[in-house]
Amino acid sequence: MQTKNTRGVQQEEVWDAADALLAVGQRPTIERVRLHLGRGSPNTVAPMLETWFSALGKRLGMAGDRAEEGAMPAAFVQAMAKIWGTALLTARREAEAALAPELQAIAVGNAQLSDRESQLAQQELAFNQRQEMVDRLLQAEQDKTEAAEDRLALTMEQLDMRNYAVSEMRSVLTATQEQLQTARNHSDELARRHMEERGKWEERTAGNERRLLGEIDRERQVAKQALAAVEEASALIQTTRSGLEARIETLTQRLQSTQNELGTARQALASTELRCTELTGLLQDQRVTNGAMLENLNQTLKTMTSRREPTKRKTVAADGTK
Repeated sequence: MQTKNTRGVQQEEVWDAADALLAVGQRPTIERVRLHLGRGSPNTVAPMLETWFSALGKRLGMAGDRAEEGAMPAAFVQAMAKIWGTALLTARREAEAALAPELQAIAVGNAQLSDRESQLAQQELAFNQRQEMVDRLLQAEQDKTEAAEDRLALTMEQLDMRNYAVSEMRSVLTATQEQLQTARNHSDELARRHMEERGKWEERTAGNERRLLGEIDRERQVAKQALAAVEEASALIQTTRSGLEARIETLTQRLQSTQNELGTARQALASTELRCTELTGLLQDQRVTNGAMLENLNQTLKTMTSRREPTKRKTVAADGTK
């Protein structure tokens, strides 16, 4: 069994196959050569086989009508010519018979091609119609797209305007926040200063309160000393006792009033220093009053002393007379 070769049939192969067939007594034909080779189409093998037949005379040693010395007999040449003619006729018939299916196939193919062309024409017409429809739809879609793009452009413009407005609002908000922060910082600074001033003021107020309380305590001591002096002199100044008691009562009332004013001053010290000044004035007035009272007491004592001296002198004189 011969293996099928994929390469094309060559001239030498066809000639070798024809020689092999002729050597075994068989007439070389297209089908026999193809069968012997195991491949090759009739269209390829036929012209190569005709070339083999045309060169067969020269290969057999014949040179035209003249036979050279030692050439083959004329009868052999005639017989070979007949064989050659018969082989050519047979080859042509076999070639035509071999080519008939292909020609028929070609005719069928041409008919099918015509049908295919008709179908393609119809398909092309349908395709053109669909293409026109697609073009119309595409144009409609393009119009829609352009309208959408116009709307999008308008929307983008509006969006840009909104973004600009938002940016402006953000700028205003930022400036407002900065102003608010500045105001807060200023307010915090004012609060801090106020707290410092309030602390200083409270410290001064507390100092003034301590100073006033000390002065009031000293005045109380003075008043107590004056009251003690009055009590010691009460036995000697019986005639002025009522007046002195009234003055002492007045002093006590004034002292109580001073204490009440001091309580009021303690309540008012948290908000203003003016009250402190008023209390200082009241204290000064009290000092003047206490001084006046002391002066009056001293005058009273002097008066009582001057009155007692004549009495003592009279008593001594009376004792001397006796």
